[in-house]
Amino acid sequence: MDLLRRHLASVASFLLIAVVGSGALLVTTHAHDTAEDVHEGDRVALQHTLATLTTQYLLFTAAESFDAASEPGWALEPGDPADVARIEAFLEGAQLVNYGAAVVGLDSVVLTQVAPDPGLPASDHKGYEPLRSALLAGEPGVSDVMVHDGVPLIAVAVPVMVDELPRAVFVSFTRADTSPLQEYASQVTFGETGHGYVLDRNGVVAAGPDPEVVGTTLGGPVGSGGTLPEGFTTYERAGATLVASHSPVDAGGWTSMTEQSESEFFGELRDGRRQSLLSLAGLVALAAAGLTYLAHKRRRALDRVEHQASHDSLTGLPNRSAFRQRVEEALARARRSDDHVAVLFVDLDHFKKVNDALGHDAGDDVLVEVTDRIRSCLREVDFLARMGGDEFTVVLEGLPDVTEAAQVARRITEALAEPIVCHRRQVKVSASVGIALSDGDDPAEAVLRDADLAMYAAKDRGRNCHEVFRDGEDLLRLD
Repeated sequence: MDLLRRHLASVASFLLIAVVGSGALLVTTHAHDTAEDVHEGDRVALQHTLATLTTQYLLFTAAESFDAASEPGWALEPGDPADVARIEAFLEGAQLVNYGAAVVGLDSVVLTQVAPDPGLPASDHKGYEPLRSALLAGEPGVSDVMVHDGVPLIAVAVPVMVDELPRAVFVSFTRADTSPLQEYASQVTFGETGHGYVLDRNGVVAAGPDPEVVGTTLGGPVGSGGTLPEGFTTYERAGATLVASHSPVDAGGWTSMTEQSESEFFGELRDGRRQSLLSLAGLVALAAAGLTYLAHKRRRALDRVEHQASHDSLTGLPNRSAFRQRVEEALARARRSDDHVAVLFVDLDHFKKVNDALGHDAGDDVLVEVTDRIRSCLREVDFLARMGGDEFTVVLEGLPDVTEAAQVARRITEALAEPIVCHRRQVKVSASVGIALSDGDDPAEAVLRDADLAMYAAKDRGRNCHEVFRDGEDLLRLD
């Protein structure tokens, strides 16, 4: 069930592409019955595919930006060098964003930006309107096409979260006339006059048959702006009769459209039917290939976010919330068996002296080595977590009594007694270990509290030792 949930969006997208493509191919196969209607149906189906691909492109651009915005440690100060470096690193490694990025305060003041000349549109540019509206609705924001000093730009925005609250907005900019979406749209062609377009809510071209038309406004029914209704239409423009299909894009109020001269569309029906079939098959294949890449990119971004939420960034160990969940699961299993669960609370002695003497970078290196040494004392089934600072916790399951837990605690203190070589110096550390044993009838909070109390008792009795918590008795030391 969890696997299905994690990949539901990708599966749904693939099914949507498959249904649209299969439906269009089936309609084309039966074109001899209702040639004109089927011909129009082919074009509408192709239009759905372009709209779906555009939606996926915008969503995965937002996911790529969210990956950068979700990294902890943003200074959110005007012109902060570290924030500038973060944005530069993001732009260098980005797959979809190809122009620039900025961090903007909630008051619309630009804090940090990186972009080539002539820079980025000012924060009061009217093209940001749909972007702001989407963010206020709790969704990723997509702008209109903004032509800035002759450069057509598309902006996508996601919040920068600090302590689970939005503190700023991360805005990424793509040059529309050189975007992957433009590459896709330029391949949607039919005969001499048929082309595919993606339009913003004002009818400005975000992607089209030629980079030169990006940032311009088409005439005809799209010239007045606004999202076009879904369907097939015939209209006049510049003295020519054109036919077009259009389908809304599920982001930014955008619309996708294909357009062709009426004479070419209906005049050579048989040839037109064959060309539509080939174009449809090519576009579906292109969409499937693009979706495969984008789905993989999005899954990796989401997996990274989920991992960061439950793991310590320095040691890679599960964090406090993941540890608490594991304790609750272990206690539930113990209640269904005759075994016990032991929780070990490991706290390094006088670790502040290491940071004061060698600096926090060296302290971090020591913590990584401590992690490896504690892990070497455990079984593969045992669970090790970092609670924060110099505190570690261990869950041991399937124990008949406290004896084995005490042996593990002794192995940990002995392993940590060996000096650690750090920055060409030997560092000696020790640990105080508290042990709490439960048959599963205790709440998780009580077991964690008891292990913590036992750890402090170990410190009171000289440090570099372990203590076992026994309810209603003095804390006992097992040597």
